[in-house]
Amino acid sequence: MRNAWKIEAPNPALQLNLSQKLNIHPLICQILINRGMTDHESLGKFLNGDISHLHDPFLLKDMQKAVDRIKKAAKDQEKILVFGDYDADGVTSCAILLSALKRMGVDAKYYIPHRVNEGYSINENAVKFAKQHKITLFVSVDCGTANFKEIDLLNKSKIDVIVIDHHKPVDDKLPKAFALVNPKRPDCKYPFKDLAAVGVVFKVIQAISGEDAFEDLDLVSLGTVADVMDITGENRIIVKGGLKQLNETKNIGLRALIDAASLKNKKITPGFVSFILAPRINASGRMDSAEKSLKLFLTEDANEAQILANDLNNHNRQ
Repeated sequence: MRNAWKIEAPNPALQLNLSQKLNIHPLICQILINRGMTDHESLGKFLNGDISHLHDPFLLKDMQKAVDRIKKAAKDQEKILVFGDYDADGVTSCAILLSALKRMGVDAKYYIPHRVNEGYSINENAVKFAKQHKITLFVSVDCGTANFKEIDLLNKSKIDVIVIDHHKPVDDKLPKAFALVNPKRPDCKYPFKDLAAVGVVFKVIQAISGEDAFEDLDLVSLGTVADVMDITGENRIIVKGGLKQLNETKNIGLRALIDAASLKNKKITPGFVSFILAPRINASGRMDSAEKSLKLFLTEDANEAQILANDLNNHNRQ
């Protein structure tokens, strides 16, 4: 049986009004109206949104608690562990947080679970690792909202846990973390709910260090596109600004990956990120451990970056 396509009825009056106000073709206006943008403000932000339109990060529930605890840990030179997922969103989340901590003078450790041997999210191996290394602050990115048991174990070991996540809580229940920053938690009034994990981590860094957060906007846009988030609202602003930065990236590892993927001197688009860069970032986690991808984004050595990028390229062919 064939699908019967139902075309949205045009709204000539609204179409003309918005077309004149925004100085764009009426047909484009109608397309955007069909997508739910029916007023001058929402259309203007969609077409011309920039970083000035980003929401205050402190509107996120528990943001102040998370920021204060991270700053205290940095000041007191506590041992911090960043735990992240093995996909592109998790790896970029880890990378930008570790870079931000380094700028604060903190040499934090990281833990990314092995996809086959350990699976997704916080596990007991990570809890043991934290205890063995005398960690006092455990920061989970792109996971943690559902880790009731593991967070209880960390709490019993006197290890504070900060969860920075974007996954919907199961039955609206939350684990007993010191702070849980997640726009999808039921008591969070943040205006935009659909950030990738790397977007939520970006908001935390923005709350800690202001404009310094934009240093890694290329990785934030990369993780956002790779995680197949809707490119609307803040995601659109992040990706728009991040892609500009991505095309002129100062990240040695990211530049090496672009070169290895035969994208040198090409304009990087969301399509290139989705179908060429993201699979290479995910390749190490798919085949073995995602640590190579993380190391690639953290390295300051061009030779190491080239070796890691070529390895990811080869993994992606397997």
